[in-house]
Amino acid sequence: MLTEAAVTGKEDDLRGLKENVVVGRLIPAGTGLAYHLERRRQEAEAAEFELHNDFSEVDQAFSQALNSDQF
Repeated sequence: MLTEAAVTGKEDDLRGLKENVVVGRLIPAGTGLAYHLERRRQEAEAAEFELHNDFSEVDQAFSQALNSDQF
């Protein structure tokens, strides 16, 4: 099959695991750690932003309650 493909001039980008193993190349496989770390960082930032906004709303409501004449 490989000989036939070579004779007919076909190309393969060798993106898959099996293709790279057959020709003896390093496989394009990793842990995906960078992706997962970035996703966790973004989630933590979003949670921190949300928490900060919640405290801002509470602080604003508390200030309004203290300044009101309903006591």
